[in-house]
Formats: sequence, structure tokens, C-alpha cells
Amino acid sequence: MLARAEAAELVLADLSGMRRGTLALYASQTIASYWLPRRLVDFHTAYPGVELAVEIGNTREAAQAVLSGAAEIGL
Repeated sequence: MLARAEAAELVLADLSGMRRGTLALYASQTIASYWLPRRLVDFHTAYPGVELAVEIGNTREAAQAVLSGAAEIGL
């Protein structure tokens, strides 16, 4: 039982510390082309265990992705 509690604690620590997991974001074409690349590199350097799932489309599609829950962040 103690081992299971310790394992659960490690999972929660990973999630809260952003050490592992996936972050889904949706960006408009202009942001994805000019502003986003450097920020993605910086984020990956700071949080190498977090997988980034990036989708690119127009602003309306980015907003819809966030509203539907397909993306955590829309830019």
C-alpha cells in the first residue's frame, strides 16, 4: 500500500511540476510562422519531458479547438 501511495505521489508531482505530459496548443498561421517557434524552443528547453502537440490553422479554428477541449491553449 505504501508503494502505491508513493507512486501516486510521484505522478502528481510530475503533473504539478510540468515534468511530463502533453500540452496541446493551436495557433493561427501568422503566430505559428513568426512568433511561436522561438517560444516552443524555449519551452522545450525548460520542460523537456512535456510533449507539445501543435496544430496550425486560422484564428477561428484556434478558438474552436480551445472551446471543444482539443487544445489547452489557442493563439
